[in-house]
Amino acid sequence: MKALRASAGVSILLFSLIHVHSAVAVSIRPNKPTDATICDLGPNTTSYLSKLVFVSAEARPEDQLEVLYRAGASFVASQCKDGQILVLHGETARRLDASALEKIAASSCAVASISRSDVPYVSNLSKTLPGFELRCPISKQSQLSAEIDGMNRAESLEAFIKRTATRR
Repeated sequence: MKALRASAGVSILLFSLIHVHSAVAVSIRPNKPTDATICDLGPNTTSYLSKLVFVSAEARPEDQLEVLYRAGASFVASQCKDGQILVLHGETARRLDASALEKIAASSCAVASISRSDVPYVSNLSKTLPGFELRCPISKQSQLSAEIDGMNRAESLEAFIKRTATRR
């Protein structure tokens, strides 16, 4: 009888741990309220990513794009799960926002499932500008993780940033 109770207790504990693990809210910003169904990289995704990693204004646009893509995709690959809704947010007038965020979304989700909507973008100067939001259910988490791992084996993000920071 004791063994049965102990076994039931372990089963309940394992179920609780699995349930808690799968119900983790994910946001790139500390203490941002969200729920377990969302992988939230908003608002102002590329601006926030630029605070986490150095994006040189002197680098070529394609190198800036790769830095932002790798930073955002690394977060999704390491913190988010298939089935969560990925939320990305950018400024309409910034081509780099659209390029980086669309690449993150397409690498994380089925392209046909990506929805884009017009939303306000509040700049760092508290000015409201036209913005956009991308949302899609993550379905390629394992492929994204493998891609990011391969990129990092070939050259770490830090090494890439150093190498490309002053090229134009």
